[in-house]
Amino acid sequence: MQIDLRRDALQGWATLGAAALLATVLMYIAWDGGELAQQVADEKVKLPTTGTPLSDLVRRQSDANAKLAQTIQQLKDQVGFSIEKGFKVDERDEDTYRRQPGKYFADRRLAVLEALDIRAREKGIADYDKYIGFGTGIKKPPPGDPPDNAYAADLLKMLQLTEKVVRVCLETPTPLQRLIVQPHPIMTKPDLLTPPGRPPLLREYSLKLDIRGSLKDVLWILHRLSPGRDAAADEYPLVLKSFKLTSLNSTPIQSISQLDLVLTVAGMEFLSSEERDKAGSATPGAKRVTTTTSAATTPSTGARSF
Repeated sequence: MQIDLRRDALQGWATLGAAALLATVLMYIAWDGGELAQQVADEKVKLPTTGTPLSDLVRRQSDANAKLAQTIQQLKDQVGFSIEKGFKVDERDEDTYRRQPGKYFADRRLAVLEALDIRAREKGIADYDKYIGFGTGIKKPPPGDPPDNAYAADLLKMLQLTEKVVRVCLETPTPLQRLIVQPHPIMTKPDLLTPPGRPPLLREYSLKLDIRGSLKDVLWILHRLSPGRDAAADEYPLVLKSFKLTSLNSTPIQSISQLDLVLTVAGMEFLSSEERDKAGSATPGAKRVTTTTSAATTPSTGARSF
């Protein structure tokens, strides 16, 4: 029997032709005439080209952040953010403060109240609250029992701030007619000042005073609250948050003899990096206040911790 090679060759060529036809059909289906490549090119044109590698941008940002942190620290050092000497616990009182901080505050408060009351009587101020805001109300004594130990540190700072402001007001060129400190909360806690979208930056203790005095005395108080570069080393400025001035003259030609002044001041201190991290999540007892600009507020940039 003779093998038919022609028939096998024809079958081979037919198979090869079918495969070529199938490949051609597939290539035609897959080919989009360059449309996809054109779309990619068009999108690349829309992308901004800086010519700077991403790694260089990241490095520059890191360097800028480090430089900014260094600048902030230098500014803080120049202003002198530190604890006021007068309220560092003496060595002989450290044991009492460690065991009974509430009692320590009550003793310090009594000493400050007595000293300021003596000075107010020497100046002849008729309308004066000898409890300087630490009573249960205006001209009402404070509670007999010491406060809770958890609030002692904050109350000591508020006592320091209040003593500072009252001493300034007691030493005006002429005696004031009225000096009243609005009552402080019994459970005093600071406000945490928080820039929008950022962790807390400052801790603030504020108080309000009602004052009546001459224009010269009012200007003297406002000037003394924020001493400049020529201030003594142990001085620390207080932030003037707001004030409302009211004249008592009833006719246009009447001379201005006395003015009523409602004054809000605050002492502030920067939070450390560790405190900012903790306060960013939660700080029990402290109220968060987002800082905003207000026409009724007169801020000062020279705040120091106290």
